[in-house]
Amino acid sequence: MILINKWDLIQGDKKKQDWLLEEVRLATNFIPFAPVFRVSAKTGYGIKRIFPEIGKMDRQFHQRFSTSSLNRLLESATLHHEPPMYKGRRLKLYYTAQIDTSPPSFVVIANFPKGIHFSYQRYLKNQFREGLGLDRIPIRLFFRERSGRTKR
Repeated sequence: MILINKWDLIQGDKKKQDWLLEEVRLATNFIPFAPVFRVSAKTGYGIKRIFPEIGKMDRQFHQRFSTSSLNRLLESATLHHEPPMYKGRRLKLYYTAQIDTSPPSFVVIANFPKGIHFSYQRYLKNQFREGLGLDRIPIRLFFRERSGRTKR
């Protein structure tokens, strides 16, 4: 959550407000999911909206998901955008599971986890975020190789 304090100082200046919001967006582009609130500690402006948002974020932060729903989400994502090739072989994503909360963390079992390009990882993370309704918090996505299989 990002709070911009002293909003009362630029309350009537729309141009300055837009400029400041754009600067905050650019400075925090690594956390695009974080909600931004304009507040004033002096006047109390915007303070009432913070606590309901904290409740929403807390629920998302501690939420658990069934493996079957995660696997349906993974299947849908891979059907929409097929995994790329790696060393002449198609990457396969077998299944996924939630391994932790706070923040929600997921593992995807694949045939060549090191071959998954960062852009495809970002695509999958965004699909998980959207499909699970985790729009206000960070999520972690790990890729692991399937164990117990002999390599060919």
